[in-house]
Amino acid sequence: MLFALALIPVIFLLIFIYCKDKKEKEPKGLLIGLFFAGMATIISAMIIELIGQVILELIFYYYPVLQALLMAMLVVAPAEELGKFLVLWLITWKNKHFDYSYDAIVYAVFVSLGFAAFENVGYVFSRGFGTAIIRMFTAVPGHACWAVLMGFF
Repeated sequence: MLFALALIPVIFLLIFIYCKDKKEKEPKGLLIGLFFAGMATIISAMIIELIGQVILELIFYYYPVLQALLMAMLVVAPAEELGKFLVLWLITWKNKHFDYSYDAIVYAVFVSLGFAAFENVGYVFSRGFGTAIIRMFTAVPGHACWAVLMGFF
């Protein structure tokens, strides 16, 4: 049940964004590949976040609140978003199917929700039902919203 709760918002948002593409639907194989590539960006994000955490703990050992704030703003967010952007750019920029501006939004959302799916399953299994409900309305849609902005620009 926790697995389903972790993935329901991801599946809903993927279907929603896919159905909004009115001009020309993107190839399902490409979208699935982007989704799994987004999942893979967890690896680089975890490595960068681990290094950043060690550095911030050394520098701001006596200031845990400042440490947490800097970790979120200067390490976690850039590590996650840059990883997703690089995957998006490397796979889609020269792709022959990238022929409408909305395609960039679809691609970015699929990459970001691949990341969000993997991340959400981890959080939900480690923290339970309440976390699943909270993240269903916060973190997962947040990843999709940032992806829309990334794709738009």
